[in-house]
Amino acid sequence: MPPAPLHRLLYVSRADSVGREFEILTEDVVAVSARNNAQVGVTGLLAAFDGWFLQALEGSRTEISATFSRIAKDPRHCVLELISAGPIDARLFGRWSMSARTITPAAAPVLDMLGARGGMDPRLLDSAGALRLLLTVARVSEGVLERVTLRA
Repeated sequence: MPPAPLHRLLYVSRADSVGREFEILTEDVVAVSARNNAQVGVTGLLAAFDGWFLQALEGSRTEISATFSRIAKDPRHCVLELISAGPIDARLFGRWSMSARTITPAAAPVLDMLGARGGMDPRLLDSAGALRLLLTVARVSEGVLERVTLRA
């Protein structure tokens, strides 16, 4: 039986916490998601900043839908918006069952690229912009880009 076609889903959500509570929430989300995603073949990257999550999920359509449904029911997300979902030829974030990076104010080059110095509303990103941001974060975390400070 051939493997199920791959899909990618991009979404943004607002956490119900800020500051240190947001950092703890992010750590908890990543720990649980990494375990759950590895069991069902879902990969992805989560960018966390200023109380927002921007995430890419990749895998079978069934597993991506089930994962997104669980996220939608999680009361720790007070705003949840789907950016895009659809079939893909290959994974862009296949190295991680779940990886998270926190974009800090010291990440000036990334924020400048997005025109977001001084704050950003990720709900304004279209699919291409959201994917570009996540790919930039992935490249930074892999050491391809320097000068941008991210905390894992």
